[in-house]
Amino acid sequence: MNVNTYRAPLRAPAARTLKIRRHAALLCGVCLIGMAGIGNADVREVYNCKFINGAGMKELMSARDYLVEQSAKIGLGDMQAFIWTPYKVSGYGGDFLWFSNHADLAAFGKAASAYTTSKEGQAVQARFDKIVECDTSVSMREQIYTGSEELNITPPALISSFGCKLNHGQTMVHMRDLIGHYGSVLDAGGAHKQFMAFMDVPMVSSTDNDLFVYEVHQDVPTWASRTQAMRSSAAGQMFGRHANQVLDCTSALWWGQRVVPPQ
Repeated sequence: MNVNTYRAPLRAPAARTLKIRRHAALLCGVCLIGMAGIGNADVREVYNCKFINGAGMKELMSARDYLVEQSAKIGLGDMQAFIWTPYKVSGYGGDFLWFSNHADLAAFGKAASAYTTSKEGQAVQARFDKIVECDTSVSMREQIYTGSEELNITPPALISSFGCKLNHGQTMVHMRDLIGHYGSVLDAGGAHKQFMAFMDVPMVSSTDNDLFVYEVHQDVPTWASRTQAMRSSAAGQMFGRHANQVLDCTSALWWGQRVVPPQ
């Protein structure tokens, strides 16, 4: 969120799998409280993955291609998935994050059942099991800002992400006020016409963060110029003080691109 204090990087959330590990994820009360502050949201599966058996991106994209080939048979014809790879992410021990987006909880449940019970889904899973091990979580995702112009990006995009805890005495009501302030500053600044920002609130997860915010930029120079403008303007500095009052965040930069459907 271009907070003035640029703290240590986000550590990726943990939880279930593309190789679905059967350990119990924590359903935390504070996350359920946060859900009450979510507006029009979709459901997001987050997979924090490591390559195994000498595999790499070539093998991952081959497994992705097989998933796409089987998606109609499985019932995942409208599936969207994205991957992030680390750019400036201190302390991150994985190789990539994979995100699968669903319209709502009902769509997520239908897709999960179709994937795990169909022979095609099980065959796809076997492909992934040979090349990756992943912990996963489930969150609700809401778009909190969109610019006035269509976002035109040549992949990969640069993603600035923030893993945040609400400060003592702060609630999702205060976060709503912060989001409104955020939008007004970006509207007035004029540098975010081609821009999107999202908020994820964990639903089933072992993370101790209350929420995640991520922003989509065309490239590193665009991110850098926007961040500099926010930090040097009076309006941006006021927003930074407001953000630091509400949230305690860590931050990171990633390369992100859509992988399903292939670009």
